[in-house]
Amino acid sequence: MYRCPVCAAPLEPGPTAYTCSGGHGFDRSREGYVNLLLRPPRHRSSGDSLEMIHARRRFLDGGHFDAVREAVLAALGPGSGPVLDVGCGEGYYTRPLGAEEGRAWVGGIDVSRPAIRLAARRGPGIAYAVANAFDLPVVSGSVDNVVSVFGPIAPDEIDRVLCPTGRVTVAGPAPSHLIELKELLLAEARLHELRHPLQDDPRFRVAEQVRITRTLVLDRPEVEALVDMTPYRWQIPAERRARREELGAMTVTADCLIVTLVRAG
Repeated sequence: MYRCPVCAAPLEPGPTAYTCSGGHGFDRSREGYVNLLLRPPRHRSSGDSLEMIHARRRFLDGGHFDAVREAVLAALGPGSGPVLDVGCGEGYYTRPLGAEEGRAWVGGIDVSRPAIRLAARRGPGIAYAVANAFDLPVVSGSVDNVVSVFGPIAPDEIDRVLCPTGRVTVAGPAPSHLIELKELLLAEARLHELRHPLQDDPRFRVAEQVRITRTLVLDRPEVEALVDMTPYRWQIPAERRARREELGAMTVTADCLIVTLVRAG
């Protein structure tokens, strides 16, 4: 499913490298992933840091977003067609797909090399690659399902790699997502809009959508991990930074919108 980032020819996976008919080769890492990022992306220079990735893993391993993951998997439904998780991070939403019987191919890409390294260590059978969501190294029309959970969306690239009967599943914040944390740490706690990133794209129409709202009861280490895995850690104004040190156990709202789209034509 991957294509060469140099000449766009299909890549053949081998035990130690991916190669194409144009003579280009890309080594597999010890963990099994491949780096297909030739240049720093314009939209995200380096992706999430190792600290953010470890914080996300600690938080997600606590099961707090399991309901969101189950809704995403349910949106994909049964099937054996190829799945691509765009902006897969450390693989929390990707790993269950790799464990499914009969699935033709599961790939996960992220611009963060630390994220892909950690994902590959816990995701055998998944084709992980360091790559740019805005320049996907994926063969055109080859993917049945594209998934993006709190990740970057490049509509033109999704349209290009998706097969004619394919589906797109996107998950992102609904209005009250993490509102308590925002009210505590940020100067202005705005509600998210209830919309999805492909809302105004005429190439896609909504097939189904579901909103998942949960109240999370978190201890202090979980709250700290939640802050560290989000962009809020960079957005705390100077006059509120002391509140970060005073964080304790609290309840936080998880409010997510999961939307499945198909081609409009």
